[in-house]
Amino acid sequence: MSLNKENKIIATQAERLILEKLENLERKINEIAEKQVYESIEEISLHRLSRLLHKSTDFIKNEIRAGRLRAIIYRGKNREKRYKFRISDVIEYQNKRSTRTKEDLEGIETAEEIARRIFSFPKNKGVL
Repeated sequence: MSLNKENKIIATQAERLILEKLENLERKINEIAEKQVYESIEEISLHRLSRLLHKSTDFIKNEIRAGRLRAIIYRGKNREKRYKFRISDVIEYQNKRSTRTKEDLEGIETAEEIARRIFSFPKNKGVL
């Protein structure tokens, strides 16, 4: 970059392209930040959550009672119990459910181990 007589910055084509890409990146970062804030406060109903997770409403209520899923519980018009869920809480719940370590999987038999256990039983003599 250089300055001309009027103290204006003269940029090359490459510099203008870099500046344009930086502005686009800044715009996208701001959009992502706004979306994260919106998702952290957006709430959905019990039935919508059950459709999203492909689980029954009873399963979701059990997860709430067990303390694994956070919910906003309130009374509706007819004094029935209603549930609302923040998107951020649902994302946190999904991350906890889907994360398994090697220690979690150590006690689980593999398919090969199950097959060996089932099909390699001792042969009894005299039995057809």
